[in-house]
Amino acid sequence: CPVLPEHLVFNSQLGKGAYGEVFLCDNQKDGSQVAVKTIRDFARDPLFGKRILREIRILAVLEHPNLLKLVDLLPGSQGAGHDINDVYIVMPYMHLDLHKVIYKTKTALSEAHRQAFSCQILRGLKYLHSAGVVHRDL
Repeated sequence: CPVLPEHLVFNSQLGKGAYGEVFLCDNQKDGSQVAVKTIRDFARDPLFGKRILREIRILAVLEHPNLLKLVDLLPGSQGAGHDINDVYIVMPYMHLDLHKVIYKTKTALSEAHRQAFSCQILRGLKYLHSAGVVHRDL
């Protein structure tokens, strides 16, 4: 569990990926839930560090209804199991993602659903491309 500011209360682990872990936290300031992406020792490798800094920079400046936004960026703290080179990226918590909707819901998706999802994805992608950002996962 990451060392977080007092206003963020750990709830559960949401996932684990190549860059770190993601935790669900309750934000005591406004009552919202946020996803906190923890990245351990982001400076361990120059290429890894550049990727993380690029992600942070992009999240900080882009604003679009079809993209996640950066809520906060928290520095690491020194202590047991933690390093000053750790970084915590705070983003809004999304109760569902497209993977869950497609593969884990029992309801069949209609043509209208598929069109709405495609439209939202393409809107976000057009915004990214107009800002000169190419998404590497597509």
